[in-house]
Amino acid sequence: MSKQNDETQQLRGTSSSPTQFEWQSEMMVKNILRKLHPDASSTQLYESAAKVAASARQAAAYEASSNHVALTIQPLLRYYTVLHWMKTLLFVKDLSFPSSSSVLQHGISVRRSKRHPYRWPYETAYVYKDGVLQSVCALACPNIQLPSRFVVGDLLGTLPHIARHLSSVYERFQHVYIIQSAGNDAPGSEYVARKIASNADLTVDQWRSKYLEVIPGFARAAETTEALSQDHPPSLVRLPAPSHGHPWTVSDGSRRYMLDDSWYPQWICHFVLLYTLSALSRYNPVEWSDVVTWNNEPDAFFVREYLSKYPIEHITQLLFAAFDLRDL
Repeated sequence: MSKQNDETQQLRGTSSSPTQFEWQSEMMVKNILRKLHPDASSTQLYESAAKVAASARQAAAYEASSNHVALTIQPLLRYYTVLHWMKTLLFVKDLSFPSSSSVLQHGISVRRSKRHPYRWPYETAYVYKDGVLQSVCALACPNIQLPSRFVVGDLLGTLPHIARHLSSVYERFQHVYIIQSAGNDAPGSEYVARKIASNADLTVDQWRSKYLEVIPGFARAAETTEALSQDHPPSLVRLPAPSHGHPWTVSDGSRRYMLDDSWYPQWICHFVLLYTLSALSRYNPVEWSDVVTWNNEPDAFFVREYLSKYPIEHITQLLFAAFDLRDL
């Protein structure tokens, strides 16, 4: 087994959850479906297993190919990898899917702006009532209400690896900031840049209040309001409570960051980002060629940085983690 396939298999979950090869086997999928849907008829299980396996094979083929192609078509293969894994999970969790042809659509679209020169962060993705995205959200995160549209820059600004570069070109799109420790000067205290409040058009006190309101009863640090107001150095804001366990805290694997507000799960961000790039490569070859050939240098950098820092295996892992598929 190649290293790539081995990593991909592991990213489908722990040893107690199905591997990508089990998803491609109708025989194994029927066993999984029987556990999930004990009241389903044999016919339903057989038909659903066929759909799951076929979709999983397609997703696996796109995924394997996406790591060995030129940048010119890489976003297209990555997007269809995610789309087919999403359909696979829908077939697994809902034996009645699809209920109509509309839910098989992407669920989002782009309307190319006439802005010149073209800049990817300003791209807007419009969200429809139905689609694969909406169907997955209904099962994986039913409490989340999708917006009417996404702006690419806002989504990129929530990704730690990208936000630190994005802020130097598109500062208003930065939505995540490094959490810094005060060290021996104030043991246990943590800080973030004051821009986390000002970029969201909030005062420091307003941002702190939102931070604490996210989780009712979130434990406050043992410090007074006066102490909170004495931030040091002046460019930083002291967090009003420990960041561990707070839903706005994210990590890039080595460092911890703080989001400026509640954002959407990262798998949704990646789905939208990959869709916009795939649409650009499919329908706007001139603008896409400028990205590929570095004629559009800002986008050439951010697209390459995004694709290199967030490999398809990572995105697929986030998607599968949104579903509880353990002990199957």
